[in-house]
Amino acid sequence: MKGIVVIDTPKIYRESAPFEAGRAHLQKVRESLEAGAKSLDAVIGDKGSHPSRPPLENGVQRLNLQYQAEEQAVNKAVGDVLTLTAREWLNEHPGTVVLPSAAAIAWQEDVNITDDILTRMKNKKATFGTVPVVSVTPPDTTAPEKKKDAPSGQKH
Repeated sequence: MKGIVVIDTPKIYRESAPFEAGRAHLQKVRESLEAGAKSLDAVIGDKGSHPSRPPLENGVQRLNLQYQAEEQAVNKAVGDVLTLTAREWLNEHPGTVVLPSAAAIAWQEDVNITDDILTRMKNKKATFGTVPVVSVTPPDTTAPEKKKDAPSGQKH
């Protein structure tokens, strides 16, 4: 086969084995971050032991950003597996150009290699990071000791 072939990348992200593993990883991340949000609420939420709205909002925002970062990492890991798999396919079909289907206006179905790529990706593993663990430390409520300054006007 020579010429141009296309891959339906949204289908790869919906149906590939590495992305299924990524979804499972993200579910664990979500559960961990939700547990962290509950711990955060228990300490600095309205009914917590140290209620404080701004730190609570900041903490929740940081947890949301962490989840978004995890989603991006999963998408990148799956994209890396897709790229390696497409390169392996390309080595078997020299002289061919592989494009995402989104880059083409129209194509005939015989140039769509998505199903072949999905089959090749069945036994591929994507590597994901560790599931983040959230720990909440109550704020220190003891007043810091003030330095004892010499009365003003006295020389040392």
